[in-house]
Amino acid sequence: MADCSQSCPIANKVDRLEAQLDELQAQNGDSHREIYGRLNTLERASDVQGAHYDAIMEKLDSLARKVDGLERKPAKRWDAAVTALIGAVVGAVAAYLMAGAGLG
Repeated sequence: MADCSQSCPIANKVDRLEAQLDELQAQNGDSHREIYGRLNTLERASDVQGAHYDAIMEKLDSLARKVDGLERKPAKRWDAAVTALIGAVVGAVAAYLMAGAGLG
C-alpha cells in the first residue's frame, strides 16, 4: 500500500472535509449553547409568570371575599328593617286590640 502523505489524490479533499466538519461542529456547539440559553430564559420567564399568576389569583380571591361581604351587608340592613316594620305593625295591632277591649 502506498503512503498517502506524499501523493494522494484525495488528500486535499479529505483535509477540506475535515476543516468543514470542524467548522460545522463549532457552529453546532454555538447553536446548542444559544438554544439552551434561550430555553433557560424561557423557563425563568415562565417561573415569573407563574408567580404573577399566583399573586393575581390571591388578589382575586380576596376581592371576591370583599364583594361577598358587601353584598351581604345591604341584605342584613333590609332584614333588620323588615323585622322592625313587622314589630311595629304587630305592636300597633296589639295596641289597637287592647284599646278596643278597654285594656289600654
